Amino acid sequence: MTPFHHDEKHPSEGRTAATQHAYVVMGIASCGKSVIGRMLADDSVLGCRFYEGDEYHSEESLDKMKKGTPLTDEDRRPWLERLSKVIFEEYQGGKTCVVACSALKQAYRRVLKQHVPEGYVRFIWLDIDASLAQDRCDKRHEDHFFPSHLIASQLSTLDMTVDEAFCHVSIYKPDTTIDDIIQHITSIIIMKG
Repeated sequence: MTPFHHDEKHPSEGRTAATQHAYVVMGIASCGKSVIGRMLADDSVLGCRFYEGDEYHSEESLDKMKKGTPLTDEDRRPWLERLSKVIFEEYQGGKTCVVACSALKQAYRRVLKQHVPEGYVRFIWLDIDASLAQDRCDKRHEDHFFPSHLIASQLSTLDMTVDEAFCHVSIYKPDTTIDDIIQHITSIIIMKG
């Protein structure tokens, strides 16, 4: 992918202006990380590779979550290391990418950006109302590995501030649309460069 310039198209006209970054779409379960991440990576927005963080979990971690057991820091460390390697490879290639990853703690976010220069990784926090997340999770397909009762554990683990986020998206109304969220994020990317 070639570098984007600030004078390129407005989001409504196609690709969004951006320089090379890894955009980590983060937040608790059912906040929309995967959907929003895929849409951001789409050719009509950033035109880059999308990485689904859940695909980098070990079988043991997935089994643990399916059984309703929250992951520990030790469980998460190898998963975060794998994602950190993906981010580093994208950086080495001079590329932009989008990664969906809960990245709940500051320590986890440090692991994700440990091998790249400061500023390459940008965190987009999808900050969702707990009851809305619970409702969304309850409506997921029954085969999904993440049971809704683990949302409380994720909320207690969440350690994020608006100031730390490159972009903070507040999702506290059920009628917040995906298009609204994408438009907000792309406007922040354009504004902050």
